[in-house]
Amino acid sequence: MRKVVLWVGMSLDGFTSGENETLDWLVPHATQPEAHEFFERLRERADTILLGRVNYEGFLGYWPPVKDDPKASSTDKAISRWLDDTEKVVFSRTLREVTWKNARLAR
Repeated sequence: MRKVVLWVGMSLDGFTSGENETLDWLVPHATQPEAHEFFERLRERADTILLGRVNYEGFLGYWPPVKDDPKASSTDKAISRWLDDTEKVVFSRTLREVTWKNARLAR
């Protein structure tokens, strides 16, 4: 049986991003120790990640090199490895291709 995680950040008013599609509102919350524990449990149980275009592009621009960064924390390295190795389904009407390892485009 497949175990899927939909990786999104959503505010109480239903928005997943701020103005100009930024996700900077999420950083102060996602970097807390409680969040690390929550996301670790998600990673243990999920084998597929569902992403929208904005999260995909943001993650792709940040996470892939973290696993090999000697300055990165062990937690960030684990997240980077998991994101790299796990199947990703990217939902977008505007992207023509996805280039991250184990990613496929769904329209």
